Amino acid sequence: MVHPRSPPRPWPELIAYAKANPGKVNFGSAGAGTVSHITANISPPPPASSWSTFPQGHRPGADRSVGWTYPDGVRADPRVSPSVTAGLLRALAVTSTTRSSLLPEVPTIAEQALPGFDASLYYGLVAPAGTPRPVIDKLNKTLQAALASDEVKKQLGLDGTEITRGTPEDYAVFIDKDEKKWAQLVKASGVEQE
Repeated sequence: MVHPRSPPRPWPELIAYAKANPGKVNFGSAGAGTVSHITANISPPPPASSWSTFPQGHRPGADRSVGWTYPDGVRADPRVSPSVTAGLLRALAVTSTTRSSLLPEVPTIAEQALPGFDASLYYGLVAPAGTPRPVIDKLNKTLQAALASDEVKKQLGLDGTEITRGTPEDYAVFIDKDEKKWAQLVKASGVEQE
């Protein structure tokens, strides 16, 4: 997302502008090593020097974007959709594979520039290795029942969370695949530990 006074340009044009004008585009992320920080370096990848990065947390970064402290700034944060709806920020893209239910008019990065791109946040339940199978099954059954409840769906939907249900095995495969993907992306991005 960008300030509404930022020149209107789709995501690919912003990336091209950042590449052509190193240091002219500010980027506010949730912090070094977070999904929003790494995504800024890979979507599609401008040279790291293209962005002036301000890893100051979700809310402070959004407040600075609204307040025009980052005059040509980019912000990555799903929780600021109310600021987009109110016209205080303008959304350029979402990083999930599908459009957000909160901002369905905003295209994905995959649609605009990088087919297959996915930098989604997700939440799930895990248990220590060696947890007895009956305990795993009970936890999964309880979780699935909670996710099916209208109240949980409503609360999770407030921030655009999309519910995906499955088996513990499905989630283990997903985590393994995602861990490998992000390890490769972190290495390719050049992001270093601070």
